[in-house]
Amino acid sequence: MKKILLIPMLCFAFFTGCTSDDETTKPSNNEEIKTVTLDASSYSDWVYFDFDNAEEAEISDPLNSDAWDIAFQRTKIKLNGGLSGVKENSAMIFGVEEFENVTTVPSNYYTFDDNIYFAMAPTEPYTGNKALEDWYTMQGMPPTLSSKGNIYIIKRKDKDYVKLKIESYYHPESNSSANYTIRYQTGIETDNSTKISSIEETLNVNDNENWVYYSFSSEDIVVLDTVPEWDYNWDIAFRRYQIKTNSGISGSNSNMMLDNEVPKGFGVREYISQDFNSLRIAEEDGYVEDITLNPPMGGTPYSGSPIFENWYNYDPATHAISSKNNIYMIKTESGKYVKMKIDSYADVESGKELKFRFEKRISTVSE
Repeated sequence: MKKILLIPMLCFAFFTGCTSDDETTKPSNNEEIKTVTLDASSYSDWVYFDFDNAEEAEISDPLNSDAWDIAFQRTKIKLNGGLSGVKENSAMIFGVEEFENVTTVPSNYYTFDDNIYFAMAPTEPYTGNKALEDWYTMQGMPPTLSSKGNIYIIKRKDKDYVKLKIESYYHPESNSSANYTIRYQTGIETDNSTKISSIEETLNVNDNENWVYYSFSSEDIVVLDTVPEWDYNWDIAFRRYQIKTNSGISGSNSNMMLDNEVPKGFGVREYISQDFNSLRIAEEDGYVEDITLNPPMGGTPYSGSPIFENWYNYDPATHAISSKNNIYMIKTESGKYVKMKIDSYADVESGKELKFRFEKRISTVSE
């Protein structure tokens, strides 16, 4: 069973040319709600958009220009901040809400642009925003893209907040792809709260023989199509207190058959005595891959994570296992980082139960 954790803490939050069918409405407070259609169909050129002027910006040097806020190229989206620009714009996923109902937004924990590895070109990353990376779902063949319906908040340093919703990827009249309809509103105020979106998961890990394989991207248990060393679809696995990741000798990296596959699994880093919510930045290097491990009580060696090997405290008097509450950063693919914490390991009626939480879309870029 999983839960989406939205934790409020009162501690201190697209592609060429605008068409002529822009429309605005005037709510109370804040600025107008604007709806624009952008042609983002070029495979080579980005379209740069300025929220304040509600128009496309002609940009020759995007890394050093402050004349744009957001840019689009096919399914890709980047902001003028982080590795993409100088304005220090950043973003967060606010969630699926009625657009008009979002009147104030959190002030902290926004994501800056970072390197993103596109599945169709895994060796050539682009700079984009991870909060906006997977704004769509894809179905059918040929694939049809649909917006997930999220509200995204863009934080513009020393200025204001912008709420944004991607309504459609297809032109309202011609139905041509990569013609975004976006809805946005500038002048949004902050309520000085902090909103953390993390996933809480509970798994039964009672089986002594079989591993439970889990995917962070699908947020679910994975049934493998082949042996785990050849399977690309899992990220982490559990067998009682033992943990392995899709890396090193446990993983599929060394067995990739296709040149266009994104490399999978780079291992784990450990952070001791750090707060889960406050750890916002991932290191790019220093991850430890899986190796052969020997169980502490004896038994058959297994492939597993040497970083996760000592995630727990063991009480010899009661045989109870408890979490050390350390934070783990897992590099699941090139440019993709997941933050994880093991909350508990307990005996329940159905057997051994392990509870953990994780947060995706961790950036390597800080403010």
